Amino acid sequence: MEQKRLRTIKRIGTISQLVCLITSVGIVLSLTFVSLFVVASDSMEPTLGKGDIVLMLTTVQPENLTEGEIAGYKSGTGMTVIHRTVTPYLDTESDRVAWRMQGDANEGMDVEILTRDNCVGKYLCHIPAAKIPTFKMAVGLFCGVALVIVVVGGMLRVYGDTKLSDKATKV
Repeated sequence: MEQKRLRTIKRIGTISQLVCLITSVGIVLSLTFVSLFVVASDSMEPTLGKGDIVLMLTTVQPENLTEGEIAGYKSGTGMTVIHRTVTPYLDTESDRVAWRMQGDANEGMDVEILTRDNCVGKYLCHIPAAKIPTFKMAVGLFCGVALVIVVVGGMLRVYGDTKLSDKATKV
C-alpha cells in the first residue's frame, strides 16, 4: 500500500512538471509567431490608444489580409506603423497584393504602402495601457506559480524515488 502511495506521489510530480514543460513550449512557440508592439501615437483612437500593447501575428502576408483589418508595417524610417487596411493595391514590382493603410483617427491614407517586404503582421489583440500593470502582475504570478509547480514536482519525484529505494533496500 505504501509503495502504491509513493508511486502516485512520484506520478503527480512527473505530471506537474510535464504540464509546466508543455505550457512553456506553447508560450515559446506562440512568441515565435507573435510579436508585441507598443502604440506610440493616437492615430488609431478609439480602437488603440497611446501606450497600448498590441500582439501581432507575424506569419500573415498582405495577400491574406482583407479590407478593414488592422495590420502593421515598417515605415521607411524604421518605425512600425499599425493602421487599418483601406484599399488593396497591386504592387507592380512584385506582382503581389499590397495595401493602402490609414489610422482610424487620421483624415487621409498613409503615404507608404504595406507590402510583403515591410509587413510585420496582423493584429491579434491588445492590452490597454491602463491594464498593463495588471498584465505584468499576471505574468509574474504565472511565472511564480510555474516555478513552484516545477520545484514541488521535483521534490515529490525525489521523495518518491527515495522512499521507493528505501523500501526496496529493506526487502
